[in-house]
Amino acid sequence: FKYLKVGSRAGKTWYARRWQIGQALEKGKEDHFYVAKTYAQAKDVSWRDFLDTIPPDEIKRKNERELCITFKNDARLYLKGSDKADNLRGKRLASLVMEEAAFQQSHVYDRILRPMLADLEAPVLFISSPKKSWFTKACDLVEAGKVKDSKVFHYTIYDNPKINPEEIEAIKSSTPDDVWRQEYMAEVVEFSGIVYGELNNASVYDSSISFIGHENYPCVVGFDWGRWDPTGVVWL
Repeated sequence: FKYLKVGSRAGKTWYARRWQIGQALEKGKEDHFYVAKTYAQAKDVSWRDFLDTIPPDEIKRKNERELCITFKNDARLYLKGSDKADNLRGKRLASLVMEEAAFQQSHVYDRILRPMLADLEAPVLFISSPKKSWFTKACDLVEAGKVKDSKVFHYTIYDNPKINPEEIEAIKSSTPDDVWRQEYMAEVVEFSGIVYGELNNASVYDSSISFIGHENYPCVVGFDWGRWDPTGVVWL
């Protein structure tokens, strides 16, 4: 199991395609899944990239309706979207790639994809820009030595030799710090996107210590319906 924490434009999808094509060429008559966040993403982006990457003489046939490429050795590569999770069930897999894993639901892997790997003890490549999620927790466990047969790799935009260093510095100079750290340096930014960056853990108080007699205070409850992150609730 390989976990790649990789920033934008660092080459993670380029590597993932070549890794899985190698798996398919090595293992005949088996199925391989490349799972993107959505079916539309798999079709509009990844499908064409795979066809441009696989040597033409290695392709036996291709089915754009099913997003399936059959190799000459009868290996089958399917491009899927986890937004249609029930469509993933059923097959045994010889390899799996989860693209932008941190932005996919954890149950897709735990409940659906993981059992499909057992028959062949298939290898998995998780690639993602970082985000506080099940992917981040899994990386932390691996780096702490609590998960066997797994390894975490970390790459940033600086690791892509095809991008001019001056262009990288131009991006950095015009990008907010939290966005730069998360999107390009592949760091998990705890408070990314908040309006007031100075409001962090140092602003959180223990009411039993800081507000004696708080049980008798009048209470107002406010909700912040998080668009991407869990809903926030505050008692004032």
